Amino acid sequence: MKNKLFLKRPALIAGVFILLLFIAGCAGENNEPIDESQIQWVQYNERAEAFISFMVSDDFDGAVAMFDRTMERSLSAPMLKALWDEIVQHAGGFISFHDADNMLADGYFVCDITSAHENIGVTLRVVFDRNDLVAGFFIIDYPELP
Repeated sequence: MKNKLFLKRPALIAGVFILLLFIAGCAGENNEPIDESQIQWVQYNERAEAFISFMVSDDFDGAVAMFDRTMERSLSAPMLKALWDEIVQHAGGFISFHDADNMLADGYFVCDITSAHENIGVTLRVVFDRNDLVAGFFIIDYPELP
């Protein structure tokens, strides 16, 4: 089903591809090692949920205000709205946050936030830099939720 979705949604594919390029091009400015035992994942998850909540409430300027410099120059509020509209068209309206997974990747703090929607779940990856700014945003999956 996921493959068929991507074949039918060229705008979604383009949006995801562009976002992948943004984070791939971002180089960490601070190369000091991070003590993983000191990472406050609850705070990152709350920040990721706040970012998604801006989109849920159609405040795309608020969401873009959380971007780092590279994302600001690369993804406008109207572009983000178009991507969110594609998500809602497929998954349905947002109902609630369901789950969060985290990892550290190349100095970035990665939050995979799964939310329940009217039709199907959505897992979005929100990536933060060391300044707690959004450095990447990806659609990961459309899981079936219990």
